[in-house]
Amino acid sequence: MAGEQQNNQAKGQQPAQEQDINQLLKVRREKLAALQEAGKDPFQITKYDVTHHSTDIKEHFDELEEIELEHPDKELLRARITLEENDEAYAEQIVDDVLEEYPDYFPAYELLSGINERQARYEEALEILDKQLERRPDSENARIGIAVCHKDMGEYVLAKEEFKKLLNVNRFSDFLHSQMLDCNSYLIPMYEEKRESGDISYDDVIELAWCYYQCGRFEEADKTLVDAGDRDDISGLERTYLYGRTLLQLGKSDEAIETLLRWRRDYEETFKDDP
Repeated sequence: MAGEQQNNQAKGQQPAQEQDINQLLKVRREKLAALQEAGKDPFQITKYDVTHHSTDIKEHFDELEEIELEHPDKELLRARITLEENDEAYAEQIVDDVLEEYPDYFPAYELLSGINERQARYEEALEILDKQLERRPDSENARIGIAVCHKDMGEYVLAKEEFKKLLNVNRFSDFLHSQMLDCNSYLIPMYEEKRESGDISYDDVIELAWCYYQCGRFEEADKTLVDAGDRDDISGLERTYLYGRTLLQLGKSDEAIETLLRWRRDYEETFKDDP
């Protein structure tokens, strides 16, 4: 008899429990819909630029906590906050746990490579980043990671090449420009030393002129290009183009236009047989 009463009580409680659960899910769906309507879809906002700090990331994490959303991005946000608090070991553990459950989840690999970079484990970071590019060749974050790794390893030529490729796609990025200028601050004395020793190639002279130009040192770029002299090859074409741009920056408009028109004629002649 007692068992029957308990069963009847349980049956009576089930509709109420189901109603409570449905109401809870309805509230969560409404909160999620409000975030999406405000342009803060937690399933879309999964990427943070390197300039983001824990306050920005925590605000988004709190939104996910509020709707009690279970999603790997929530754990990655937790890892980012932990990383901002300089606890790399715990952040790495969080990411490892995400990858154990979601072994092909791309954003987790992005964050893991960043953690390796912060701990100067550059070879491991580059290996992860290369795998990322195999999965997503258009990943800007992966390419930025590769460039930053090379820069932190002192491989400034490789780093600058990567930053230049990125700037071809995102030319107005202050971060990319600042990183490339930082590379130039190391490359200029390196090329100057090679020039003083007489052990510098024509291509390196042109690259030194580019470094001067990009740093706003137009007089030095001008002198370097004049001393380099012209050449009838691809490097010579680049020298003419840069020389024209440098003259323009120096206010020598007529000479600059004449030089750039000559570059255009030479360019078209050089590549006239290309499809």
